[in-house]
Amino acid sequence: LIDHDDRFAYTNRQFVDISGYEPDSATTSAEWFRQVFPDDDYRQEVIDAWHSDLERSVPGRIRPRTFTIRDRAGTKKTILSRAVTLPDGTEYVTCEDITEEARAYRLLVADIADLRRQEQELLIKDRAIASTRRAVALLALDGVVTYANAAYLALWGYPAPVQGSPFSGFWEHPDKIRMIIRAVIGGGAWHGELVGLRKDGTRFTVDLLGTPIVAESGRVIGMMAAATRLPKEQGKPEKTRNAPT
Repeated sequence: LIDHDDRFAYTNRQFVDISGYEPDSATTSAEWFRQVFPDDDYRQEVIDAWHSDLERSVPGRIRPRTFTIRDRAGTKKTILSRAVTLPDGTEYVTCEDITEEARAYRLLVADIADLRRQEQELLIKDRAIASTRRAVALLALDGVVTYANAAYLALWGYPAPVQGSPFSGFWEHPDKIRMIIRAVIGGGAWHGELVGLRKDGTRFTVDLLGTPIVAESGRVIGMMAAATRLPKEQGKPEKTRNAPT
């Protein structure tokens, strides 16, 4: 409680424990401010905020503010202050130490910002893969397709997504493809010409690049296959076995 003379009329034990200072009846709020707000500029900001809130307030209205104090031991603490003017003009002020809550909130905000940044980066990468003219497929560790862009679907002649299909089923020689997948998943890379198998059974030759998808931990979590149809094979379709449906 702060009286009309701006002096502490009463403080409880929790108030003292938070700041480490025990104001007596002769201590003014200005003197206490100098103790817990040792930085002149920041202390002036706090005082200005106190007076601004007080000017706009009326008796009975709670004026919440969050400040950072430095206690007697020199430890910084985040304090939630709630002040209210009583009918007789006495200022009733409560202080709550929310240092841990504030720290957790800052970490949460930082995590959200980081997730949004990662999400934006993934969106950019996804759009880049989706819009490239090169046929791209992403594979799980077992060689199953988890994603194929529009260029891949067009090149292989599929009108609908092919997620869940074995990647080896899109090629003339599935065993060779499975061998390539094992090599790439093992941490290597593969580049060469292969014969693909369209949905209608026709064959075409592509330049294929297979690279591992590596997590931040360094663990391989999949494979990216990027294919470009070779011009020499265009217009020379040849019937083979049935492609996966």
